[in-house]
Amino acid sequence: MKIQHRNSSTSKQLFWAIVPVVVSALLVYGIAFASVQQEASITRGEFIEMMAKNQPDSPLLPKGHSQMSRGELYSQTANQLSQSGLKVLDGKSMDKPLQDDEFVRLSYAFSGQPAGKNLFEQKMYLKEAGIINSADVGLTTGLDGKVFQTHDGEKDTNEAQLASPVFMKDFMETDVSSKAVFTFDDKSTLTLGEDSTVNINKHIYDPEKDLRQTVVKLTKGAVRFSVTKGKAKGSEFKVITPTATAGVRGTEFVVIVQPGGKTSFIVLEGQIETRPLLPNGKEGRVAYISQGETQDVSASGIATAVKEAPPGLLVSAAKKTSNPKNMLKVKGVAKGLAKNAAKTAEKAAKKAEKAAEKAMKKAEKAADKAAKKVEKAARKAEKLAGKIGNVNVKPSSELKAVSKNAAKGAASGAAKTVAKGAAKSAAKSAAKSAAKSAAKSAAKSAANQVIKEKGKNAVKGGIL
Repeated sequence: MKIQHRNSSTSKQLFWAIVPVVVSALLVYGIAFASVQQEASITRGEFIEMMAKNQPDSPLLPKGHSQMSRGELYSQTANQLSQSGLKVLDGKSMDKPLQDDEFVRLSYAFSGQPAGKNLFEQKMYLKEAGIINSADVGLTTGLDGKVFQTHDGEKDTNEAQLASPVFMKDFMETDVSSKAVFTFDDKSTLTLGEDSTVNINKHIYDPEKDLRQTVVKLTKGAVRFSVTKGKAKGSEFKVITPTATAGVRGTEFVVIVQPGGKTSFIVLEGQIETRPLLPNGKEGRVAYISQGETQDVSASGIATAVKEAPPGLLVSAAKKTSNPKNMLKVKGVAKGLAKNAAKTAEKAAKKAEKAAEKAMKKAEKAADKAAKKVEKAARKAEKLAGKIGNVNVKPSSELKAVSKNAAKGAASGAAKTVAKGAAKSAAKSAAKSAAKSAAKSAAKSAANQVIKEKGKNAVKGGIL
């Protein structure tokens, strides 16, 4: 198959906005992944330098990094990351392009999240937290050999990379001796064996409602489906072949479509229901296939009886759809968009800082008001003290001074306490609001810029 490079002016874009947990180190960072020339990509050293500039207080950076050269900053940061358990930069050149999977791992780490999560979980955290905005429905989590990907409405075919996003209506095809794993946002996976083709006709996932509607069309080859459960009413996961359909709620099974159209279903776990596609276009009688069972449907739509799968067939199906062993390298992140994102981050940080200052001023006013109230109460107490014992006796100057000083002390203490609490609460609330607003604003700005430039520096790369 001859592959044509995708025209960046027609490619879809993916941008990021990363918001660290620590407000004082607020970073809103937009990145578009790009299949571009190496010289147009941001290097690992440049990325770390940007993080140091925009997030100087990060505990992942070495002390005194502002005085270091780029080389020293990179090596010490890589070492510090390694000591914290993140070995993503170990033994890697600072002058080589930053890869997509490295970008995700570093971004996740600098956002203050705990270690121990796999690449897919890290991507999902960023997406579910509302700081990734993307139109993808999944991503390439495993790759061995060559996998070709065509997007809906586009004539050009792109060679997929590890971490390439998967979109609705995507058409994927593995080459000879090639395999790939695609993971949807609901964590269901498709493992394609060699010389296999699938089309993602539909994938809609709502994690809050636990609703999932997925339709995958398998034209030829062998594919293993590992489907998570969708409990909500209306959930479905449907597989369509040239001669049959299969519906599942949550299970693992292999579908093999031979060149003539014959379809074989082999269930490894759970249960599926199948229907043959009749010559008149209608579906035939439903059959239920459970773990360890198999069924064939001929090219003319005639289904065999469900039977126990021979051990040899189970072994063969598992081998054809086993996980890839080798992973292809991914291309760099566009430098131009990374720099624009850094500027957006600075603006967002300034907005958050101004919001915090405004909150502090409000807190100070509240404290002054409270202090005045306390002082007024103290004056009343002073007058009352002068009348104790004898209504006709005026308070002595000493008593007045003592009362006044006590009142002032009480007012001062109360004011400080009120100010402290008010400032802390107001600042926290304002910073939260500002961070959220800034993130939305930054994401919107980054998206608009990406749409305007239409991929000058980027084509769809990946997120994992």
